[in-house]
Amino acid sequence: MPARAADPGLLRDRVTALEEVVKFALREPARIEIGRTSAVTETVNHAIHTVIGGQKFALLLALLQRPEFKSVLIFSRTKHGADHLAHLLRLANHSVAVLHANRTQPQRVAALAGFKSGQHGIMVATDIAARGIDVAGVSHVINYDVPQNPRIMFTASGAPAGHWRSATP
Repeated sequence: MPARAADPGLLRDRVTALEEVVKFALREPARIEIGRTSAVTETVNHAIHTVIGGQKFALLLALLQRPEFKSVLIFSRTKHGADHLAHLLRLANHSVAVLHANRTQPQRVAALAGFKSGQHGIMVATDIAARGIDVAGVSHVINYDVPQNPRIMFTASGAPAGHWRSATP
């Protein structure tokens, strides 16, 4: 059984692991903090999977095959990336809703309604478009791309945790 993120030692280890990924992946990263830092919600478990770019989609498909992945919100960094990922998931026979700024308001409403009702088991969204989404019963949140703003990663998976069940991939 995996350890819970509420364990301060585990959370510290995961933050250290994230910092190591940043050091590995970025050249001369800068850390800028404005205002107070917010804590990650203790009811949400986090996992980082490091893969070579060509293996990322295969890992996503493997995760989505697990029975506990019932209602999945996937964040993409760009609108084009969200559309492309949704297309690939549909080719793999997944029912997918897409939410980003280039969608019309009726398309956004339909996507959100379809995801909330369970018609679509997956919603692919850009981090900007997904701010403020309030959907009960989301089993997993996946940051398919590392967000440009690391706080978005934690906000997306932590802030609405009262509505989203915690789950560990």
